[in-house]
Amino acid sequence: MKNHTIKTAWLLGVWLTCLPYLGIQANQVNQTNQITQPQPLQLRLQNILSQPPQTLTGKPTYLNANQLANLQDFYAARAYQLAWTAEDYQAWSNPLFEAFKLAAHHGLNPNHPLYHQEHLNALINQSTLHRSSLDQENTLLRDLWLSSAFMSLSQHLVQGVAPELGANKIHSTLSPRAFNAPQFLEKTLRQRPIKLTHALESLAPKHQAYLNLQKALAFYKTLSHNNAWLTEPNAYINPENVRQRLMLTGDYTKN
Repeated sequence: MKNHTIKTAWLLGVWLTCLPYLGIQANQVNQTNQITQPQPLQLRLQNILSQPPQTLTGKPTYLNANQLANLQDFYAARAYQLAWTAEDYQAWSNPLFEAFKLAAHHGLNPNHPLYHQEHLNALINQSTLHRSSLDQENTLLRDLWLSSAFMSLSQHLVQGVAPELGANKIHSTLSPRAFNAPQFLEKTLRQRPIKLTHALESLAPKHQAYLNLQKALAFYKTLSHNNAWLTEPNAYINPENVRQRLMLTGDYTKN
């Protein structure tokens, strides 16, 4: 009995001696797993959005402080859950690309860098070419760029945007109409059926002066597409060319 007690005490002492070492080894294994395992999507998205605009994605892209703030507010409000899910991606992204084209009817540039079309098309082509889903990082980037593009376009429709640097300085001094782009995006994505194009078109001004400008823009674009006038400035040294151009626009009569 005495020998059994001594033996048990000895084994217990050995076990206690090894316990700290075993704990260290277990911690090292856990730390290794944490390093090698990918971060959850929500945590990775939160980390991405904590970066400055210039280094947000680690790839060349155009994003200013205002757009970054919109993205941070939008994803924080939804606990950093992705907005453009894989199963609904085509149903949501195709109307958005259509809205980019319709932006030209409002005097906006469909290829504005804040609409990220180049990056989005590259991701679409990548997944289509390889017939596989995107990896985690590119899935996050696609979600960010789609959200940023929608909010940028919606903000431009409500508040306007100046394409040239000089004009943009003047535009920035104006008091824009209040608009919460993150809330509008969240509200739009919750609608069933999804009507992205309709939602964006609803933001455009409805007053008559704007509608008149829109009509005039369409008229001049038609003339331009039909090569109805000369584009070389020196051609208008000739009075006959001036007369012909004024007649095209209805600004000249024979009387």
